[in-house]
Amino acid sequence: MLETIIDVCEFNARSLESNVVDIPAEKMCHQPPALPNHPAWHVGHLTHVRVFIAQLLGAPLDVPESWPQLFQPGTEPPADASKYPEKDELISTCKRTHRATMDAMRAAGPDKLTEPHGSKALSAIGPTIGHAVAFLIASHDWFHIGQLADWRRAMGMARVR
Repeated sequence: MLETIIDVCEFNARSLESNVVDIPAEKMCHQPPALPNHPAWHVGHLTHVRVFIAQLLGAPLDVPESWPQLFQPGTEPPADASKYPEKDELISTCKRTHRATMDAMRAAGPDKLTEPHGSKALSAIGPTIGHAVAFLIASHDWFHIGQLADWRRAMGMARVR
C-alpha cells in the first residue's frame, strides 16, 4: 500500500508541474473573477501539505519562514505578487519538499501508516497516518490541481493532458 501511495504522489507532482510549467511568472498571482486561489498559492499550499506529511512521518522539513503564513489552510491569497516567492523558488521548493517527503515515506515504512495522526482537522478522515496521507495525496492534491485546471481555462490557456 505504501508504494501505491508513493506512486500516486509522484503522479500528482508531475501533474502539478505540468499545470504550472508554462504559466508566465508574471501571471502566477493573477486572479480571474471567482478564482482567488492563484497558481502561486496552489504550488505553495501543496508544498505546505508535503511538509505536513513529512512531519506526520517524523521527518520535519524546512521551508522559508514566511511560507506557513502564506500557504496554510484557510489563507486567502492576495493578488499582490510581491507577497509571494518568485515562480522559480516556488517550483524548486515544491520539488525539494516532494522528494524529501517521498524519502520520508520510504524510510518510515508501512507500519508508520498504522499509527494515529493526532490531527483534529483530519479526524473525520480516519484515525491513522495512513488515512491522513491517503486523503491528502488522493483527494486534497486533486482538489487543488482541479482548481489550477479551472484557472488555466479562465486564462485562456490550453488544457493539460
